[in-house]
Amino acid sequence: MNEEYKRLVRLLQEEFPVCERPFEQLAARLGTTQEHVMEMTRRLQEEGKLRRITVSLFHVHAGFRVNSMLVWDVPEERLDRAAREAAKLDQVTHCYVRQRREKFDYNLYTMVHETSRERFDALLEQLKAMIDPVKFCDLRTIRELKKTGMKYFV
Repeated sequence: MNEEYKRLVRLLQEEFPVCERPFEQLAARLGTTQEHVMEMTRRLQEEGKLRRITVSLFHVHAGFRVNSMLVWDVPEERLDRAAREAAKLDQVTHCYVRQRREKFDYNLYTMVHETSRERFDALLEQLKAMIDPVKFCDLRTIRELKKTGMKYFV
C-alpha cells in the first residue's frame, strides 16, 4: 500500500465527516479530488482491504437507556429459527450463535437497546416467547468502556 493510500486509511479511521459531501471534505484534506478519493476507497474495498465504513453509536446519547446483551440457552434443533426471528426485531442490533462453554453454556447472543425499562421488559417478554429458551441471562450494560476500532498506519 503506497503512502497516498495510507493517508486515506488514516483519515477514514478518524471521525467521518457528517455532511452532504463527506468525500469532498476528505479530498480537501488529502489535496486531491472527491472522485479520486472515492476511486481509492472503491479499490480498497474491491481488494478486500476495506470492509465497510460504519457509524459507532453511543446508545445512551441516542436515547437508549436500557442496553443489554441477552444470552440464551436454546436447543440446537430450534437455534437457527430462534436466531432468525430475534434478528428481525429493530431493537436487536447484534444476533449471533456461539459455541457453549463449560462455564457459560449459552449459544445465542442478542444485543438489545430500548428507551425505557418498561419497553425493555416488554421486549424481553417478546423475545422469551419467540426464542423459548431453556434459560437466559440478562447482561445489562452499566457503562460504556470503549467505542473504537483498530487503527492502522498510526
